Amino acid sequence: MVVTPVQNKALWVLEDDRGCQFVYEQTLDHRYQTRYFRSLQDFIQALKADGPKPALIIADLMLSDGNFLEFLTNSESDILVIPFIIVSSVDDIDALRFCFKEGALDYLTKPFKKTNCLSRSRMCL
Repeated sequence: MVVTPVQNKALWVLEDDRGCQFVYEQTLDHRYQTRYFRSLQDFIQALKADGPKPALIIADLMLSDGNFLEFLTNSESDILVIPFIIVSSVDDIDALRFCFKEGALDYLTKPFKKTNCLSRSRMCL
């Protein structure tokens, strides 16, 4: 089965764990135009730079250099209009509620199945 990448569908993944990033690469790279960030700081710099922005962001909740939702809450950036999915090892109803309150389209708990990641990405794009 040949899968054709979805043209003009840029997907940015914010993940500081190399093992998890590998799973994203296997799942998403042949379907979308993916770009990976291992730190919140690099992600913020890319957002501020000129150039195309993603159609969807998949972001780990807790990163080595910060919390993605704290960034969203305190940001004055246009990121708030970019759809995003949160991925976290935190399986807590309060965290889930907070993420949806802040605008998350979905919340995946690690470890997740590749098919779940793919189907939820498709639904959000």
